[in-house]
Amino acid sequence: MKRMLLITTAVAALAAGLFAVAAAGAQQDRGKGPVGDFVTRLADRLGISEDELTSAVKDVEIDIVNDAVGSGRLTEDQGARIIGRIQNGQLRFPGGPRG
Repeated sequence: MKRMLLITTAVAALAAGLFAVAAAGAQQDRGKGPVGDFVTRLADRLGISEDELTSAVKDVEIDIVNDAVGSGRLTEDQGARIIGRIQNGQLRFPGGPRG
């Protein structure tokens, strides 16, 4: 059980981190600056567009939130609010200023 929680937390942190990077990259001119360059290179390496990468990261984050709701770690209302933030690009890296 603890191992599953650790894995889930690690995946959530990774997904949130990737989303934060992808979202920040989307706000910059694509391919410019270190974040935009990272997003461009990662998408190229995966053989997908930057929009597909951002969408995939959002989908994974939403899946993780839905799993947390299903397991009782979040209420339905909390899950809906977090998913709304994910869809609006407002979710940031865990532990940041708005943690």
